[in-house]
Amino acid sequence: MNVKIEGMHCGSCINHIENVLKPLGATDVDIYIERKFGRITFNSDQTDPDTFIESLTQSGYEVTKLSVI
Repeated sequence: MNVKIEGMHCGSCINHIENVLKPLGATDVDIYIERKFGRITFNSDQTDPDTFIESLTQSGYEVTKLSVI
């Protein structure tokens, strides 16, 4: 899933996002602060994409789903 993430400022934000998403079933997380972009890889049989978005929003980020791959 590709997402736009507003509110990231530093490497700690990347670590925080990974720590939020991995326990929810993300198998790989690639974050690009300068592009305000993230790619989240997961097994769609085990996790709903909206779960990731809700968790990131609750963590203080503004997230927009761009596409689900």
